[in-house]
Amino acid sequence: MTLSHSGIKKNTLLRQGWSHYKSAERRLQGASNPNLVQIPHWYFPHSGFTGALWIEMQPMKLSRINSGGRGGSYSTNEIGALYRFLAPTEGLQEVHNHEWQEYDSIYSRLLGLESRAGTAITHGKQVGRSLARAIERAFEEGKFPTAQSAVNAINSAAAVDVPQKKIDSPLAYTNSPRRQYLFTFPLVSEGITTNLVEIIKDLQGYAAPKNEDAINIEFPHIWKLESEPKGILDVKFAACTSIQVNWQHPYRGGVPQRCELTIGFTDLSPLFSQTIHYGSLVNITEKSAEERNESLAKKQGPFREIHEIKEEIQRVINKANPR
Repeated sequence: MTLSHSGIKKNTLLRQGWSHYKSAERRLQGASNPNLVQIPHWYFPHSGFTGALWIEMQPMKLSRINSGGRGGSYSTNEIGALYRFLAPTEGLQEVHNHEWQEYDSIYSRLLGLESRAGTAITHGKQVGRSLARAIERAFEEGKFPTAQSAVNAINSAAAVDVPQKKIDSPLAYTNSPRRQYLFTFPLVSEGITTNLVEIIKDLQGYAAPKNEDAINIEFPHIWKLESEPKGILDVKFAACTSIQVNWQHPYRGGVPQRCELTIGFTDLSPLFSQTIHYGSLVNITEKSAEERNESLAKKQGPFREIHEIKEEIQRVINKANPR
């Protein structure tokens, strides 16, 4: 007997059955949902392995960024395709950095002032003594100090001892940059059903801004990152900061059938302990499905009339029932 990831003893046949039962819902969704891009796809046996880790990435259209609130406020309206890739055997890289620097307090500044003043006095005494000796030697030799001898005396007087002092300040926390994630997926085309080039181009398009006119743009999409099963990766909103693709053979009709995709993300939320345990701290405003439909109705001809009728009915109701 062996143990599954849930700790239940299962023999080989039961494990195989449980594996495909566990992924049945996702497999059916994958077969019928055109907005799901899964590699390996549902019809490959290893896509249903028990204990497998999947990485899910879903872009959301970003319509507005505001500086208000801790970490800013973001508005999204449209959700793109869901990309689900089998986690690479090389692992997933997650980077948390925390910055600590010496604290510049009033106490350390006063110590620095005392050190600089003491050093200046010491150096002044050394320079004065050196110049006095040079002038004294000149008079002893019966010569009046010339300009050249004065320059030589000043050059020799400039050589002073380096002070043996050091000011130590307490090390204080200053900042925690946003979390960073780096994934490298080995992707393989699965025949005519998986257009690998098109999938990568779509990913690259979501990560890039869209040109509107000479100066205006649409923001790049932001991303929701999750692991399946849950727990390893849970980032509500992230920015895609890098995409690197290494196209590999075999080539079918000049089209590569394999690639190594390295994709990097940065969490939009400032990094706090609560962020790690409970999710993002930034304010996100998402349009509901009803709001999106209403927005679409205002733009499209047949639906615009229905929307206007609804608004007229609402005005009549409000007029009949004044508050």
